[in-house]
Amino acid sequence: MICLGGIEATARIRAWEKKSGYNHRSRIVVMTGMTGEDDRRRALEAGADEFMTKPARLHDLGKRLEIWKKERELEIQNQFQQLWHSPKKKLVEKDGSPNDHKPNDSNSDS
Repeated sequence: MICLGGIEATARIRAWEKKSGYNHRSRIVVMTGMTGEDDRRRALEAGADEFMTKPARLHDLGKRLEIWKKERELEIQNQFQQLWHSPKKKLVEKDGSPNDHKPNDSNSDS
């Protein structure tokens, strides 16, 4: 990066996510020509999810992205299941009809 190093940029992104309450962690891949173990350690400590050295193989990056995609799909599926089965956050009835009842609604016509 021209005006900001990748490790510093990673640390700033993680700080912003924490400060702003952003509820989804961005995926960060540090791609660098630096091959030292100290460089890898610093990148991961700053919050990088992956550390790749140049020249990077697109196949390796593609495999990592595919794993992350599957992980995210599972996260979304689990969140949906929690919403579906939570009585406090019930969005639809068991028959699929919308839950139009207010929290204190007694469901009586009187």
